[in-house]
Amino acid sequence: MPFQRQGTCSRCGQCCGADGSPNQANPWPKNWPEAIHAWEPTARPAIVQLVGNPGDGDPIGYAIRLGNKTYRSVWVTGVGLCKDVAPFGDPSNYSLECPFLVDDPGDGSRPCALVGTAAEPVYQDRCYPEGPEFFYNQQSLDQWEADHPLCSHTWVEVP
Repeated sequence: MPFQRQGTCSRCGQCCGADGSPNQANPWPKNWPEAIHAWEPTARPAIVQLVGNPGDGDPIGYAIRLGNKTYRSVWVTGVGLCKDVAPFGDPSNYSLECPFLVDDPGDGSRPCALVGTAAEPVYQDRCYPEGPEFFYNQQSLDQWEADHPLCSHTWVEVP
């Protein structure tokens, strides 16, 4: 019996690889050629403008400015676009957290910095809605809930 997602997103950040997630996973495709093919054609120009074209070589660090804030990221082949941590530009120092995941503003959420900017098509294509809409068996649903304990979505069986 399948299960369908209901409810609204709490912006817990666990779908975005937030540090401390039980099964921290980066939301970006792992390799650049795969990434281009995974993104919707309408979002590709915004994505390429946002992160450039890293190719298949060594990790590349990016300082991406959105509004009045700079987000430091590094493209790690086989991992995806990650949050660059100090010392910046060292490809061995990164977090699996998405670089656009904003720190908790005090309400327990982890909003996305792409929302409300010209790069929002990237968010719409890669990240929204967070997580799957359906699970087709109880085992997959149980694993999701174990990996995302802060998720506000509920799941109901559908015929």
